[in-house]
Amino acid sequence: MIIYLLPLLFLLLLTFLEQNNNYKIILKNKYFYFIIFTLFLIFIGLRDQIGCDWNAYESKFNYIKSQNLGDFLQTKQFLHNYNGIVFAIISRILSYKFSIHALVLFYSIIFAVPLFIFSYHLKNTYLSLAISYPYYIVVVGMGPLRQSAAISLIIFSVLFASKNKYNLFLINTIISFITHYSSLLVNSFIFLSSNFSSKWMINNKIKILISFLIIIIFALNFSYIHMTIMIYIKLINTPHINQANSAFIIWFINFIPTIIYLLNVNKFNLKKELSNIFNSLAIFEILSLLIIPLNSVIAYRLILYCFPLSIYITSYLPEVNIIRFRKNTIIYGISFFSLISLLIWLKQANHVNCWLPYKNILLIN
Repeated sequence: MIIYLLPLLFLLLLTFLEQNNNYKIILKNKYFYFIIFTLFLIFIGLRDQIGCDWNAYESKFNYIKSQNLGDFLQTKQFLHNYNGIVFAIISRILSYKFSIHALVLFYSIIFAVPLFIFSYHLKNTYLSLAISYPYYIVVVGMGPLRQSAAISLIIFSVLFASKNKYNLFLINTIISFITHYSSLLVNSFIFLSSNFSSKWMINNKIKILISFLIIIIFALNFSYIHMTIMIYIKLINTPHINQANSAFIIWFINFIPTIIYLLNVNKFNLKKELSNIFNSLAIFEILSLLIIPLNSVIAYRLILYCFPLSIYITSYLPEVNIIRFRKNTIIYGISFFSLISLLIWLKQANHVNCWLPYKNILLIN
């Protein structure tokens, strides 16, 4: 358990040093930050047998690896056995020379890069990482491979939409969609709240290309998408499977910073584009509460997409005049909450056995 505490304690140390101007030049140095990123990528991406989905992904990877090329290229195999065509192709390519660990590293990179870029541009960089660590990094980032990557790509969607980078937003939407289909719903909320949802200031050639790609993706994956939807519908009527005990807790944790933001929108002094997107994501989060009584598993998966918004708001709290405490006091309070939440999860979570003990391929004899 101590191995999971060490990275957070390190981030908290950097958080406290970050408040001292004498250390800011070093801590904000891009080379130093890249070293921090690399250390965490090793921790996340080179893990071994961590997460409750590990066995399922390893089994799928080994199955793809064992197929001859003819069987692998059969349409039915792609649609029904491989979790989608993109996952199948990536797994197949990596399986020629590597093990499941290469696939984990690949998706871990997609997960980690947006998060660290996002945090780097925040004033309280290391505080945002410390906030992210207990659940977003450890549980989400080291749990479901495809969805964790798709959730982090939502961060790019927010950044691109807020800066009116239309083409990049749509390209990122496609990438996140083929990574995990559920991301399309969140990207739709972002798109509808952004300026370009009404202007469509996009080059006609890019429009045609994107439309063509979307049609191809849907056509190749329609059977799998339909099958997945039907499985989730059946789960609603299967009480013993329809359980994600932490769904409401995770929703509430995300809702606290969201309601603080909604009640103090003006004090956050955000640009109009970003404020509109945050308002839309807040609506998405509130609506996700309604799904919990119907199917907590589906609700839980959707609630995970609320973490980027919560991380941003919480890391921003020391900069706004909402709570009548000194900035350092607020930072210490948030840091303490991050530490306590990690300890509680490590002690009380029903599925923590999937993470303990921590294993890394660099530590294997």
